[in-house]
Amino acid sequence: MPCPHFKITIVKRSQGQSAVAGAAYQSGERLFSEYDQKTKFYNKKKELVRAEIMLPSHASPGFADRATLWNAVEAVENQWNSQLARRIVQAFPVEVPKEQYFSMIKEFCQEQFVSKGMIADFAIHDKGDGNPHAHILLTLRAMDEHGRWLPKARKVYDLDENGERIRLPSGNWKCHKENTVDWNDQKYAEVWRHSWETITNRYLEAAGRPERVALRSFERQGIQQIPTVHLGPAAHQMEKRGVETFLGNLNRDIRAANSLMQSIRSAIRGLQRWIADLNEKKQLLLDALEKAKEPMLSDLLVDYFNLRNEQRSDWSGKAKLKCTVRDFEEVKQAVDYRYNAVLDDIIIPTIFHALFDVTAIQKTEDRDVVLLREPKDAAYYEFSAKDDLVITNKYPGFTPDEVLKSFHADTYCFDSLPEKECFFQYIKSDKVQEVYFTGMFTSNQGDLSVYYYDPESGRIRQYYPDFLAKMKDGTYQLIEVKGDNKIDDVVVQAKKEAALEMAAASGIKYEMYAGSTIMKTHILEDLPVHQTSLLP
Repeated sequence: MPCPHFKITIVKRSQGQSAVAGAAYQSGERLFSEYDQKTKFYNKKKELVRAEIMLPSHASPGFADRATLWNAVEAVENQWNSQLARRIVQAFPVEVPKEQYFSMIKEFCQEQFVSKGMIADFAIHDKGDGNPHAHILLTLRAMDEHGRWLPKARKVYDLDENGERIRLPSGNWKCHKENTVDWNDQKYAEVWRHSWETITNRYLEAAGRPERVALRSFERQGIQQIPTVHLGPAAHQMEKRGVETFLGNLNRDIRAANSLMQSIRSAIRGLQRWIADLNEKKQLLLDALEKAKEPMLSDLLVDYFNLRNEQRSDWSGKAKLKCTVRDFEEVKQAVDYRYNAVLDDIIIPTIFHALFDVTAIQKTEDRDVVLLREPKDAAYYEFSAKDDLVITNKYPGFTPDEVLKSFHADTYCFDSLPEKECFFQYIKSDKVQEVYFTGMFTSNQGDLSVYYYDPESGRIRQYYPDFLAKMKDGTYQLIEVKGDNKIDDVVVQAKKEAALEMAAASGIKYEMYAGSTIMKTHILEDLPVHQTSLLP
């Protein structure tokens, strides 16, 4: 696999580096540095394949001499922290014949550097250890047409909206520096990497090799893999001799992690394919069941009513509505009575809304309420209750005035002691003018009822509040008493919401009390019940 190594660095004087030393290292020549008056020499005869300096057309021919070139570079850079040169180290693919390395590097340098005005000093190194590579030193300053070095940056004065220079409070002119060339722009790192990638792959293709090199990161290539780290020559040689190094162990751990992640991703892809196959089979089965199922009653009824509406398309709206209602009644009579609730609550409302535009309105109306109707078939209504929950208008604990405050029936049969206690509290209170126990009378016996939506059955039902009281201040109260274990029940709460809505529209106060509240507190006097209760 071709090595994708391509490293760019800057030779910096602030870090004790020297352009002359760098040139001596990569070329294997003995060079004298005029800056520090020292000879630089690194014996590279064994690994040096070829070294060459490439000059742009306007450069001085004398710069073809390596010592002259890099001493001139160091002479013009007179700052302690000057940047002296750019160094690039890049790997050759071992799959390409070695005799082509020179043409590869020369093409790359000419296209990307020399044609732009840089001087490129390159050397090819190959120890025969499978790591052929090239070193390139590049100049950082541009040259004029006479081959003289130009400044790296020039001073540019800032101008105001009128094109005039801007004077600072110090008396100086406001200015900034601009680079004379853009070679240090980070975009070129990407350009140079891509160019070397293109040249390398072209030579690989020409050599008939299937391998290709990519100098982008795994992340930018969309590869879900951890990259290994560069060993460097020292660690590489130690690993070759069988000596484990920190970087070598790190790379082995990275390869093991990549292998594990690849296995996990492969298993996940297999599961995804399996799930997709199951979903496809499920959909096929659902489609088959949809085709095979019998038509639903609601579907048939919708088709029937649509047909009837088409036959009456030229009728008036009132006539169509009247006949549709008649059709509904005929359907109800034709269908088994056991399904009438489904027809009333689900199917007919659905069809009706599909056929007609229904506008919801809210209105209130006044009507007389009969608390107790005369019995039709007998002279009395018959109820049953425990003896201790029955109170008559003959009860000796009531005064004549208190009896007149209540008893629209001569006997009240309560469901619980809290109901009975509530009645006693109201009939004994000076704040109450009249109080009637209405909860014992249901349909056809009394009119005082509340319509509510039952969330459990989904139907509209009636319920009968326990007490109706007229207060001496002229207000009315509806009172409901519920056991502690029932007061938070969803149906009880639905009754309460409906009663509150009706009471608000009627100017009546509605109260729902828990049984324990009644038994512990006088609800009209806010006193403990043992001080007021007259329960026998």
